[in-house]
Amino acid sequence: MPPLIIAHRGDSAHRPENTLASFASALEVGADIVELDVQLTKDGGVAVIHDATVDRTTDGSGRVADLTLQQLRGLSAGYPSRFGTNYAGERVPTLPEVLAFLKGRARALIEIKREAVSDDAAGGIEALTVEAIRRAGMIGDVALTSFERRALLRCRELGPRSGAATCSTARRPPR
Repeated sequence: MPPLIIAHRGDSAHRPENTLASFASALEVGADIVELDVQLTKDGGVAVIHDATVDRTTDGSGRVADLTLQQLRGLSAGYPSRFGTNYAGERVPTLPEVLAFLKGRARALIEIKREAVSDDAAGGIEALTVEAIRRAGMIGDVALTSFERRALLRCRELGPRSGAATCSTARRPPR
């Protein structure tokens, strides 16, 4: 069996990380799995962005958790300090958008960022992520990972009820 090709934040060497442009480029080079990161917005949106702030990869500033999804979507996610204005039209995608884009084309490895984990188990990032996976019809095509133990335990708990994906810290996604 050939090795699995995993595109970290999409084709982040050539396109702005965690954007649809980056994920499309990853598919063009034959990625089997696309790794992406999720953060929670102020109004409970699940945004695909690595950092806890928007400062590094967008033309805005501030914490993702302090912005609404609409405010976040108003920013350019074209990583201007790295790519100039070449990708100025890119936006921070939502998890449902990314899952719809990847469905039937590649599997996803979703990292639940530590700073997005809260005390709200029922309505927190883990529950919202698992629900997005279920709604996208991608159960079995997604693996979840996190450095936060609470997130892993919650994903594991949510898994049997929803049929959600694997939760792990280092395990390879199911084939």
